[in-house]
Amino acid sequence: MKKAFLLASLSPLLGLLAACGGQGGPAPLEAMPQAEDGLRAAALPLAEEAERLFGDLVPARLAPQAESPRSLTLIQDSDGITLVASHSLWQPPQDPSVLGDRPLAVVIRCTSDGRRCAGYQGNLGGAEQEGYRMTWYGGKDQTGVRLTQGVTAGLDWGGLCPPGKPLFSWKKWGMYYVFDGCLYFNPTRVAHLNAPFPSDLPGQDLSGTLDTTPFTERLRQACCGSPKPFDVEWPPAILLREDVAVAFAPYQNPKLRQARSLEELVGEPLGIAYWRQAAGGATLTKADAPRLLEVKFTREDPDWVLVATDLRDSSQTLKFRVGEATWTPIECPPCQTLLLHLGVEDRPQLPPVLHLQVGPLELRGIEKKDIRR
Repeated sequence: MKKAFLLASLSPLLGLLAACGGQGGPAPLEAMPQAEDGLRAAALPLAEEAERLFGDLVPARLAPQAESPRSLTLIQDSDGITLVASHSLWQPPQDPSVLGDRPLAVVIRCTSDGRRCAGYQGNLGGAEQEGYRMTWYGGKDQTGVRLTQGVTAGLDWGGLCPPGKPLFSWKKWGMYYVFDGCLYFNPTRVAHLNAPFPSDLPGQDLSGTLDTTPFTERLRQACCGSPKPFDVEWPPAILLREDVAVAFAPYQNPKLRQARSLEELVGEPLGIAYWRQAAGGATLTKADAPRLLEVKFTREDPDWVLVATDLRDSSQTLKFRVGEATWTPIECPPCQTLLLHLGVEDRPQLPPVLHLQVGPLELRGIEKKDIRR
């Protein structure tokens, strides 16, 4: 009887230890880089399927390149899942003025549950009077004609792109999305290409799906046991790229719904962030340790600043300067969950920055400031 009572008393504790790492495997936080790799691997078949379905757009003059890892940017937020992947046939010419019509990237947009996905292909054209040209291709109409939409693209020379393959950023700016490619045209010429992504172009339906649950559940386990002033909302926003991995789960802080200005949020904790960034803008490696941080919105004149306290060691603090903070009232009473948007933006001569929207609070140009004890 005593033994049965003891086992019954210990079972909740044993379950918690198992969820938080326990014996027989790495602790959840240390296992997060493996979860990142698993999510990237799960996303690759979608990019491959989209590229196959857009095979009618590949110029005959282009041949497959030597096999190399695709460049992938994956974002999940309130607008669903977005995957931006390099095209395997991207062949940068020595002179961008003779680009012609070259496939640069595929973009996949999925519903929040990842069960319905559509693909788009972006082809980069040559220089025109108003700039460069980006043509987005979507699905086909009832007659079988491929739907397209052309947009003007900007091209800025010089940058901090890692060598070897394109690097893509993706951000929401107002009511539209912006695609950004960091490209090498030859070993010495680096360029940033940016172009709006069409919001009204029907995509090419894909049969593949994408399940982000294994990643988010591992993150939930890593968050368990940490003292928190508020419960967190789930699921989190996710951003994965070669050089950075971020996830953000907002607190159920009443101020995020009740505040009417930026000033009313000063000093308020916003939520918990998972953070891993490669040193010097290179590719993430095992040496880039993951961290769990509580993020607080503060002011250090003249800057808005995010103060991020390490949940494992409260004496360790990271500070992130916010380039622009704005307040956009959202009429959705009662809001069941907070609006979440997450993005990354490359810059021609400076390291990349992040963008985060939590409810009515929009933070653009987030960059690490320093690390202090």
